[in-house]
Amino acid sequence: MSRNRIACLVAVAAALATVAASPALAAEEAVLKARLFSTPAERTAIDRLRDQHRAGATASSPDQAPPPVTAETTVDGVVRSSSGRSTVWVNQVPYLETPGKRGRAPEVPMPLPDGGSVRLRPGQTYDPEERRVRDAYQSPSDGNGQGQ
Repeated sequence: MSRNRIACLVAVAAALATVAASPALAAEEAVLKARLFSTPAERTAIDRLRDQHRAGATASSPDQAPPPVTAETTVDGVVRSSSGRSTVWVNQVPYLETPGKRGRAPEVPMPLPDGGSVRLRPGQTYDPEERRVRDAYQSPSDGNGQGQ
C-alpha cells in the first residue's frame, strides 16, 4: 500500500471518529435508545405503572384471573416479564397470571362454570355452546379449519 493511500485512510478514519463523537449525534442517539418507540411522557407513565405494580398497588392493575367462561372467549395474547409474571389478554381485557412453568407455547387455563377448565393458546377461541376450541384461522361454523 502506498503512503498516500494510508494517509488518506487515516484521514477518513479520523473524520469518521470526529463525526461519531459529535455531542449532537451522541445526544440524538441516546434519545432514540431511551425512547424505543415511546415519547418521554409515555415512558414516564409506563415507569409509574411499573413502580406501582412493584409496590403492590392494584388501582390500575389488571384483575388477577379471568372470570369463568360463559360466552365465546378468545385469548388475544400473553406477555411474560423477566420476573416470571405474565399478563394475559382475554377478550381484549388484561389479566395477571401467576408465575408458572414456561413451555414453548403458553397455554392459559380458562375456568368453566361447571368447575372444569379448558386450556387456550393465544389466538384460540372457546365456544361454550359447541364445547370446542377454535383456532384463529377457523371460521365459527367450520370444524376442519379450511374456512369458506
